[in-house]
Amino acid sequence: MRRPIYALLLLLLLIGCTRGSFALEKVSLYPTVVVTHQTSGTSYINEGVALVILGAPFQEDKQYQISLTSPSGDFVWEKMVKPFKAGDLLYVGASDLLLPPAVSLEKGRWHVELFLPDGKKHSEELTFSPSLESAMTKASLWPPLEWEKVEEQWRVKGYEGLWHYSLYSAGNRLLFSKETSKAFSVNPEVKAESAYIVALHFDEATGVYTIVRTYFVI
Repeated sequence: MRRPIYALLLLLLLIGCTRGSFALEKVSLYPTVVVTHQTSGTSYINEGVALVILGAPFQEDKQYQISLTSPSGDFVWEKMVKPFKAGDLLYVGASDLLLPPAVSLEKGRWHVELFLPDGKKHSEELTFSPSLESAMTKASLWPPLEWEKVEEQWRVKGYEGLWHYSLYSAGNRLLFSKETSKAFSVNPEVKAESAYIVALHFDEATGVYTIVRTYFVI
């Protein structure tokens, strides 16, 4: 069974190569649907993409610039990232490459660029044909997550199915992380510091990641 790597929040892999001592070994795009529930009560849905790159070799203490361009060239994402480890391998990537609301992902040849710390550039093109109809239909099924006090703990009921939940502080510090298909609880200190929760689900049938972000008033 394919499993998402939650440390990067989504991954990947497609074979490619470049000349020189550094090589893009694997590059992959995954379609994502992101539902955001704000403290004001406003909710919105974005289509997006997760990009992950395996290179040989990445240096764990260095920063790399990644760039992703849609087939039409209308959308370009650029980010500075640091490698993360999954197993014994180092990857770079981003899971929050989002389109504006009501804009759909394009099908066709997507262009990926990786800039090394020494300024050298490596490129890859890959065909990406996302299908998000089913995931977008289900997006309305994921309401904001809410706290429930149970004895001395605070519980989040969660969604149906297997999800990975992460709680973050206002400064984006990870406070709690758990993969479960059931409700989960945290202590009052974690609840008090939690500014938002990110729920991540991978649909084996469609290959689509769903991310639901709920922001709390603290």
